Amino acid sequence: MRKQEEIRENIFKIVQTFLKNPPLIVWGSGATISFGLPSMFDLNEELKSQIEDFNTTNENLEIELGKDKYQDKMPQIKKVIWEKINQADISVLEKLSQTVQLNLTG
Repeated sequence: MRKQEEIRENIFKIVQTFLKNPPLIVWGSGATISFGLPSMFDLNEELKSQIEDFNTTNENLEIELGKDKYQDKMPQIKKVIWEKINQADISVLEKLSQTVQLNLTG
């Protein structure tokens, strides 16, 4: 039993370490569009409109973001992506909350 407790403690420490600086995770659009979250196309369009010198003719966000020319702009790019996803996330949570309230009261 002692060994299991040590393993669990180590797992908790690892999780806490990762949560200190949470990564930005962008799921593939197929997993999120049905929930109302932006697609990769939507994120690409948002970056085109908000990031100076972002290639407005690109059609593949993953390839575009892999280019060295964006390394200095990565904090701003992450912020734009986070804000776009966060806005949609809040909207989805509000809809879910309303549905739950309707089910509880109805």
